[in-house]
Order: sequence, then C-alpha cells, then structure tokens
Amino acid sequence: MTSGGNRLKHYGTFGLGQIATQLLNVRRQRARVPGLVDVKHERLRRDEARIAGALGDAPDGTLRGRRVLIVGPGQLLREARYYAVHNQVTCLDIDVIPKGVDLEAYAHMLRNNGLGRVIKTVGRKLVGNDRYELSLWRDRLGVARLPDPRCVVGDISDGAPEPGSWDVLTSVSVFQSIPDARLAVQRCAEALRPGGVLYIGVHIWTCNSGHHDIRAFTGRDDEVPLWAHLRPSQAHLVQRSAYLNELRLRDWRAIFGEMCPGFHEFQERYDEAEFRAKMTPELRRELADYEDDELYSVDVFFCWRKP
Repeated sequence: MTSGGNRLKHYGTFGLGQIATQLLNVRRQRARVPGLVDVKHERLRRDEARIAGALGDAPDGTLRGRRVLIVGPGQLLREARYYAVHNQVTCLDIDVIPKGVDLEAYAHMLRNNGLGRVIKTVGRKLVGNDRYELSLWRDRLGVARLPDPRCVVGDISDGAPEPGSWDVLTSVSVFQSIPDARLAVQRCAEALRPGGVLYIGVHIWTCNSGHHDIRAFTGRDDEVPLWAHLRPSQAHLVQRSAYLNELRLRDWRAIFGEMCPGFHEFQERYDEAEFRAKMTPELRRELADYEDDELYSVDVFFCWRKP
C-alpha cells in the first residue's frame, strides 16, 4: 500500500473540528435513520438490477454466487453486507475497518489512518446509531445475523487483490477522492475476469454538494450558497471535508471511454425540480461554463462489462 500526501486524505483526516461536527449530527439524526436505510436499500436494489442486467444471466435482477469486490465500502459496510447475503464479498479500503472490540485493529487504524479516523469511528459507535442502523438492516434483509465480509487494507491505485478474477467490482462515492482516477479505473478493469462487470458511482464535483462541505450533509446546507465552489465570488465560503480531484463529467467520460470502451452511463438527479426552481437567471449566467448534466446530476454511475 502506498501512503502519504493527499492520496490518502479522507473524511477521517480533515481535522477534529470536522469530526466533532459529524458526530454531533449523527446523534441528532437518529430519528432519520429508518428513512435513510429505506433510501439506501432502494438504491442498492437499483444498482444490483443494473449490474445483473449487465452480466446478462440474472433475469430476476438479483446477484447470487458471485465474487464481488467493493472499493471503499465505508465503516458500516452497508453495501458489502447487502451483497454478501447471496455472494462472496471482499472489501478494499485505505481505512482499517474494525469489527467489534478489536484493539489490535484500532491500533492498526491509528498507525495507518491517524487519530482523527480512530476518534470518528469510536465516537460513532459510542453514539449508538450504528447499532441501531445495523439492527434495521437485519430486518430489511431478512437475516438474523448480518454477513461479515472479508476486508483488505489497500489502495485500488496499487491494484486489486487477485486481479483478473472478480465477477463484479463496485464502488460508490469514492472515486471523486482519488487523485489519479484514470489509474484507479484501469486497475478496476484489470481486476475483472472476462465477462465481469464494473459499476462505479461518482459524486460529481459540479453538483450543488460536490464541494463536500460537511454542512451540506448535516442539515446546514442553507449556510452554503448554491454551487458556491463553482462561483469565484462564493468559493471562499466553502469548507471542504475531503480531498477532491475536481474532475468534471467530461473528464469521467474520457477516462471511462479510454479504459472501459462501450460503457453505459446512468445519471441520478435527486431533487432536480427543487434546484431548477432556485436557479435564477443571474445564477445561471454565473454558471454559464457548466452544462445542465453537470449541475443537476448528483451521482453518475458508469457500468461496463469486460469483453
């Protein structure tokens, strides 16, 4: 695993103030957890159906018996646990992901990912929302015990474990924080077996929340002007909470066009009508360099089947 510099910058290493803000919001948002689980489950079913369709041999839209590699699964392993109900899942992440009270894993996290990541992870567990959410996932997935996917610490830019062997590689809201996205996509393509499917979702830099100012995700989005990061007059008001490569949609299309020729693109435009209503003529002129696809698409997914 290569380390150092912005390559390994992530939410857990962007300052204790940012972490404290996130933990306070976690505590306040407990009542919203069931709704968030419902939304995430619905989106995972959507993603699974797209992947199954690309594989071409799962007519019911459900993946079964597949070897799935998930890049950047996050500490709760939501996506990984979902797919692991019927598949063999491995996770690849630059963060150590402790399971239970594993002091050795936390020591490894401290060495690899820093004190901020440890504080955030322990803090989330102490707040209790994680236990509550996982209980909801057990009910939603109809299992008495959630699957326990294998987790590997590593950087996809250094290559996937067991390249050339995976049926499915998926990643959501990770690649916008990878400095050399072209190399990372190349490594993903190399990871797949012939006929395997790649499915990568990117939180687009040019969407309203593309700046990753934590206020946009903690109920304080009204404190950040619309598309502030794209407007020279407002950009100084943005407080980023993660490293971002700032790639535009045209850049992603060029990367996938080179590495995954024949890919399919899916745009998710959450709350588009609301944002169009807020787009005044003056604001649209200020954002004249950006197409509607860039401004209103929030997550863009790229799907490709390896020949």
